[in-house]
Amino acid sequence: MANTILIGAQWGDEGKGKIIDVLTAKADVVVRSQGGNNAGHTVLHRGAKYILHMIPSGILRRGKTCVIGNGVVIDPIALLSELVIAPISFCLITASSTNSVSCAKAARK
Repeated sequence: MANTILIGAQWGDEGKGKIIDVLTAKADVVVRSQGGNNAGHTVLHRGAKYILHMIPSGILRRGKTCVIGNGVVIDPIALLSELVIAPISFCLITASSTNSVSCAKAARK
């Protein structure tokens, strides 16, 4: 099982979100492991523009499991507002001993 990890080397806009969006095409699971909703990225997907701050951009692809890990500072209002605009048919939110949130097997509406 191969893993691909993208790490930013500086503060500010490095374009990580756009790179992650490309890499998610071949991934089964997309994980955001740290940070908060102060940073964000804009992704164009199937002709629509999505501005995401909390949810990994993999949520926009069919059949991907997106995980917000225990190093992410979760703003419940920001998270719910993104879940409303994300083109998914369901999201399973679970809390585990590691305090992570998982949007499992998201599928387009």
